[in-house]
Amino acid sequence: MVGAGVLGAALARALARAGAGVTLVEQHMPGDLRAASVARSRILRAAHGAEVAETRSAREARRLWLELEHDTDTDIYSEVGMAWFAPARGAAWEVESRRVLETEGAPVEALSPHEAGRLFPELAADDLDHILLERQAGLLRPRAALRALLADATRHGAELVRGRATPAGAEAELGSRLLGADRIVWACGAWTPALFPELVHGAVIQQDVLYLDVPQAWATPGVPAWGAYTEAATGETMRNVRGDTSRAVSRGSLPRADARSSAVRRSSSSRA
Repeated sequence: MVGAGVLGAALARALARAGAGVTLVEQHMPGDLRAASVARSRILRAAHGAEVAETRSAREARRLWLELEHDTDTDIYSEVGMAWFAPARGAAWEVESRRVLETEGAPVEALSPHEAGRLFPELAADDLDHILLERQAGLLRPRAALRALLADATRHGAELVRGRATPAGAEAELGSRLLGADRIVWACGAWTPALFPELVHGAVIQQDVLYLDVPQAWATPGVPAWGAYTEAATGETMRNVRGDTSRAVSRGSLPRADARSSAVRRSSSSRA
């Protein structure tokens, strides 16, 4: 297994737990800031419009993260909920998301803008049709989750090797060594196009992350994560190691982004 990000680590753990012999190769220290798997937090949510397969996959991911949390006795997930701002100018995505979530048995409700006022210390809701509230959604702690995956994988027999592997026919070249196996999985994220230029073509996308200093009333748990699908924006409240409260606003993480800024304005009107 080449790549010890969340995909490589999760697959290595599953294979090791099933009794397979697994060697996991990682060029950086696991949890390196350059890895896509690492961030202060990640939103785990199941709303995906009419995409049933995506919704089922997200719900299965939640079950597995909770299982990992239980098996390793670690704190990696906070189920704070997810509030989707459905705009008055068109809420088809949120309506479809609710239909699919209800069909799949997920707890979800549509709140009026007035009702949604209780979810946030401040909320400008004059341009909203409703708020779709996912109850079984929340914040995942990526570094802690990755450490838990790797620890459980090695506990079940997987070997973690530090080094940069490159393809060498049916083997992987690691310095002066050639590693062979029944199967080699390349889970290398953004490094994959450079390793397999004839097979994989990557595209660079931009995602801006803004951190806002906000009052204690925004602390999580208590305030859900939020999203504005049509504006390709999501946000969540986090606490750092000093106990300070900040709110992260991410733009460009959802399809169909536009240049509107009301979602960022909506997250907080306090100190930036």
